[in-house]
Amino acid sequence: MADSRKDRKGAVTIHDVARRAGVSPMTVSRVMNEAPGVKDATRKTVQDAVEALGYAPNAAARSLARQGGGRIGLLYSNPSAGYLSEFLVGALDGAQKTGALLLIEKCDPIRRASAPRWAA
Repeated sequence: MADSRKDRKGAVTIHDVARRAGVSPMTVSRVMNEAPGVKDATRKTVQDAVEALGYAPNAAARSLARQGGGRIGLLYSNPSAGYLSEFLVGALDGAQKTGALLLIEKCDPIRRASAPRWAA
């Protein structure tokens, strides 16, 4: 019987690591973020649990949680599959390299006939 949610529901969580190490999720977070205030023995116990369970932090969650986390918002209107493919590959690659959260939204160009007077 496995000691993680990975076998039951999906990815291993910070709570799984905390349970395995016998510490709080906040302690696991401090260890993962290399924050001060964690005893060396506790740090080692948490790191061992992380390794044993194969825990990897979720990049999107980390980006949302950290203060001033990087977010990239992209709007596109070109429906060409070739353009969109290149666009997305580049955007995803860049966001992954920087740890940013990528938000992509399709937008339709404003049509003159339906645009308000101030937009004309």
